[in-house]
Amino acid sequence: MIELIKAASPLVAAIISGACLLLVSRHKRMQEKLLLAYQDIQFLQEVEKVHVEMTIGRGECDNQRRVRAIVRKEMLIDSSGITPSQVRRNINKYNKRFSIL
Repeated sequence: MIELIKAASPLVAAIISGACLLLVSRHKRMQEKLLLAYQDIQFLQEVEKVHVEMTIGRGECDNQRRVRAIVRKEMLIDSSGITPSQVRRNINKYNKRFSIL
């Protein structure tokens, strides 16, 4: 019985090590996808900001709140309320993590 345990221990260690590496790589991929999502949010916030500035520049009122209300009502999509500063902070946080890895 002891011989069987001695023979199987390197195999068990290899399996556990492989599983840990798999989990770490999956976690890193998820963090990379999250970083891309934050960058997309940042891009869309900037597009909205420029659009509002252009609309105001033409002498019109910026219908930002009205457009958001229409999207909420007609498409049943609501904003999480994440602010541009929160997006920048999260992007910086994940960029730092990836520079360490």
